Amino acid sequence: MTGPKLRAARRRLGWTQRAAAGALGVSPRTLSRWECNAVKIHPSAARFVAHLVAEHATSRKRAGHRR
Repeated sequence: MTGPKLRAARRRLGWTQRAAAGALGVSPRTLSRWECNAVKIHPSAARFVAHLVAEHATSRKRAGHRR
């Protein structure tokens, strides 16, 4: 996962950098550096974010079918 993809995923979830950093167990500065591609994203963090985005998309699809 690249920094811009991480940023887009975080925004899709509606999270601030502070909230996302807390969920990932890193500082907001680390998250910011990941999003700017200044530092490589830790693979486990990238997997976690991908999982959250997939869950978010699935729950939105389910909610859409209930209408």
